[in-house]
Amino acid sequence: MLAHSLPASPPEGCRLPWQFFENLPGLQVVQFALSSIAVIIGVVMLMAFLAGTLPTRATARQNPVAALRYE
Repeated sequence: MLAHSLPASPPEGCRLPWQFFENLPGLQVVQFALSSIAVIIGVVMLMAFLAGTLPTRATARQNPVAALRYE
């Protein structure tokens, strides 16, 4: 089995994906740490869970006849 390796530099005229934006002045590429992304996703999931659960619990405790009386 032959092992393939990447060349030290791309052939003339070929550019790697991250090289397309090198020469654009004023463009800053932002990189986030994986831990920050995980914390943000966790907080959003918790907020979505609470936003769905709390009103549902309050509604489930109501008397259905009283809740639909003025519907």
